[in-house]
Amino acid sequence: MAALSESEAQSIDAQLGNFTGRMGRDRWVEQARLLAAGDKAGFEAIFGKL
Repeated sequence: MAALSESEAQSIDAQLGNFTGRMGRDRWVEQARLLAAGDKAGFEAIFGKL
């Protein structure tokens, strides 16, 4: 998920049915990028404790 481009993320999001829009609202890609980079402190500063 961390490697998704904006257009790829939008394509996947469009297929989520009742959950469409959830990726953007919950900032899944941003969360994935922080975690993939090993930035636990950065993640927790924005999204709360893991």
